[in-house]
Amino acid sequence: IDKFGYTKSVDEAAYTKAAPEALKEFVHIVRMKNSDVLCVFTAEGNMFRVKAEKLPKCRLKEKGTLIHNLCRIDQEEAVFYCSADTLMESMLVFATEGGYIKQVSGIEFDTGRTCVAATKLDEGDRVAAVCMLSAAQVLGTDTRAVIITRNGYGLAFPLAEVPEMKKTGRGVRSISMDKSDKVIYAGIADAHTVSLDLGAGRAVEMKKLKTRPRASKGIKGVI
Repeated sequence: IDKFGYTKSVDEAAYTKAAPEALKEFVHIVRMKNSDVLCVFTAEGNMFRVKAEKLPKCRLKEKGTLIHNLCRIDQEEAVFYCSADTLMESMLVFATEGGYIKQVSGIEFDTGRTCVAATKLDEGDRVAAVCMLSAAQVLGTDTRAVIITRNGYGLAFPLAEVPEMKKTGRGVRSISMDKSDKVIYAGIADAHTVSLDLGAGRAVEMKKLKTRPRASKGIKGVI
């Protein structure tokens, strides 16, 4: 899936042979079986499902089809893609622009419907990020959640301080910030993480972020 939302499926042999430069245009790459389902999470708090068999089979250089033509996403903004098979065995972290965060088991999204509400949002709030946790991150004692705001504040806190909730839960406070500010990035780090890519050519160095309790005020000037 490229940055414009053009989506296609490519057989594994062609993908394996592709040069790294040819893959740079794709901001989301999801490995899945022909019998799997593509799950699309949006900033508006919904999850859409597209069967793999509905994805256009293309060569790597071909454009594909807009994700909006494959499901009823309409004007919603896609923020995260994954396969249903992987989702069922994973934990997700949801972070909102308004400063809420929670963990949700992938089993919560076991459904046959093409669209379901993925999280509860306050009026005017949006999902800033959805992060899929690896087994090592779930079990690790040094795993941290990282929050970055529009006004340049950053906060890192133990993932253990983020409770697991149902998909219908709003979450708990991730960072203390002014009403004029909002969360623009959420990510996961461990002891080996040097920096996190924020996109648009920006990154945050972990050495600038001292671990603090969840819901603290962030450190100014991290980006």
